[in-house]
Amino acid sequence: MCLQGEQRGHGDVDLSTLWKFADGLYLFCFREFVIPVASVWLHDLGYELRTTDVFVGINAEGRADHRRAGGHIYPLGAVRYPDVQPV
Repeated sequence: MCLQGEQRGHGDVDLSTLWKFADGLYLFCFREFVIPVASVWLHDLGYELRTTDVFVGINAEGRADHRRAGGHIYPLGAVRYPDVQPV
């Protein structure tokens, strides 16, 4: 449930895709249902412990918009589900 911002009060499940390129190196993509935006994240959970991202979508004026993001990753723990396989 979104508590603040453009999607306040909305709660949904977005379409997403994940590719594993190597141990600790993942490309995660998702598309929003409510607002016209998609995102592509590259997560380096192994060597660099960094993430970089691009958001693409339509802004309030109806024009294409492109924004970048990224940051450092600080692992706080890990969860394993040995009896469950990804779909």
